[in-house]
Amino acid sequence: MTPTVPNRSGSACDPQNRQMVRAVVGQPAGTPAIVAFSRGRHRAERSLAAVARPALHSRPIIPVTDRGLPISGPEFGRENRRMSRWGTRRRRGLVTVGTLGAVGMLAVPLPVSAAPASCDQAERYAAQSGSQILRINSLGSAQAPPLHVGDARSALVAPGTVNSAAVARMLDVKESDTAAALTTPLQQQAPPTNAKPARRSTPSAEVGPVSLGDGKLSTQAQWQPGMACGATVGEVTQATARLREAGVLADGEAPLVHVPKVESGSSTELERDGDAATSVASAGLTGGGLELLGGAVKVRMLKPPSLRASMSTADGGEVRYIPAVVEVSGAGVETSRLDTAGDSVEITLAGKPSSQAADGASAPSPTLSPTPSATSEAATDETATGETAAGEAAAGAKRLPATGADTDHPSAPSVDGGGSTAKARLLGDLPAVGNLLGAGDNPPLPDVPDLPTVEEPATESAPTAGSDTVVHIELGDVRQASEGHAVAARAAALSVQITEGNDGTRTKPGYGGGRVLDFDMGVLEAAAVAPETAGAPRGGVSGGSGGGLPITGPTAGALTLTGLALVLAGAIAVAITRRSRPRT
Repeated sequence: MTPTVPNRSGSACDPQNRQMVRAVVGQPAGTPAIVAFSRGRHRAERSLAAVARPALHSRPIIPVTDRGLPISGPEFGRENRRMSRWGTRRRRGLVTVGTLGAVGMLAVPLPVSAAPASCDQAERYAAQSGSQILRINSLGSAQAPPLHVGDARSALVAPGTVNSAAVARMLDVKESDTAAALTTPLQQQAPPTNAKPARRSTPSAEVGPVSLGDGKLSTQAQWQPGMACGATVGEVTQATARLREAGVLADGEAPLVHVPKVESGSSTELERDGDAATSVASAGLTGGGLELLGGAVKVRMLKPPSLRASMSTADGGEVRYIPAVVEVSGAGVETSRLDTAGDSVEITLAGKPSSQAADGASAPSPTLSPTPSATSEAATDETATGETAAGEAAAGAKRLPATGADTDHPSAPSVDGGGSTAKARLLGDLPAVGNLLGAGDNPPLPDVPDLPTVEEPATESAPTAGSDTVVHIELGDVRQASEGHAVAARAAALSVQITEGNDGTRTKPGYGGGRVLDFDMGVLEAAAVAPETAGAPRGGVSGGSGGGLPITGPTAGALTLTGLALVLAGAIAVAITRRSRPRT
């Protein structure tokens, strides 16, 4: 087979080698070719060496003699002309493809990039929620505003100066000896929006009768301009307060109340349902339950409670309350399950108080005898004056009958429940809560206008016969109110009252039977407001020569990328055509 030589720079058909070719062509076969020019000889050697290299591109080939030199004559001219025409057509094709691609990039419309949503004026969107781990209403003979533990609150107010805020505080006392990390609110406001939440760890401490384990506070407030009229939706605020444990008179072996790991949560957001925007407030509590009287009575939380209030510009308001599901048990106590709002159970601890034992008589160990109750009518009065859903606890707090403290006999009786023993710790000195509290104020939040008032139920203490001590546990029901396009709701997930009876032996004033401890676990509240109609125009930011219209079309970034793509396409086309150009 006759060897071939690719037509590339340095081959025998190169113009610089024509003199050498003319010297060789025409010599008889077998006659050695004498090349007088060293430059031509070197190029001839490179041309012959190219025969051994594989062709990188598909190109026309030129027949050569058995010595590897190209043939001359009309055949050579025809091959050269055919190769030139093929290279020209290839260059034209590449240029055409590159031009069409560049023109196509300009002709095809780029995606319209929406301008940031904005509003001509703020509309009446607002929401507020709050959750408290514990609210101690009374302890002993104290008459004071409630003590709040693990308080988390947040709010959004579209027409306000501060559009959103989230606040969390572990304890609302004003003692100078209390750690500032427990009593100082952790707050975050917007605008400007906050990409990350604010966080703070709180130390374990004992403040009066309240014991707190390690805790964490977290708050985050966000805000976008389009939220003022409902054009932009999403989560606005979030606040949480978490405790490893908490308790009341929990410094001994048999705490009066012990609460394991628990967390309160509050959030607000704007949601979209079709063309209508909805303001939403949510509150909840998560935890494992609680123990009373040194573990004599145990309350296990099977399902956490939650409260949600929403108001839509189109569909109106809605309150959704999911009550907690708890299981009440104990040594010698029949297990009871409470799963409906208003369900309650009473457990009687029968026996004489330890104060009689100090007079010389032996005090028998009281026994536990459960007395379940199917309803909560005895403990709830539906007619009451209350407080607003904004959480003004001091205005409508429960004022309950209180028992005095027997300072002469501070010891507590033991409770024998089916073979197990636990100290009841109901008698003796009970510290007053009042000296811990200020005005019962709530953490600072922007005011939510036009909220309806939610009545707080009044609780009356039923007299306890004899010397028995009664534990009353009840699932709270939701109470709500609405006015116009505003709705508010409140619920106490779990209410506990411990009442001591009077056997008639105590004659000192204030030492009659009454409420020893009254507290709520999981105090939830939520409120939402929306405008009557969504009338504010929604669109892009006005500016430039748009005359107030939305700015649409390709952005500067898109035009820059298009220009760079054109330059790159042109450079590639030039490089390819220069590489494939034949040299004549």
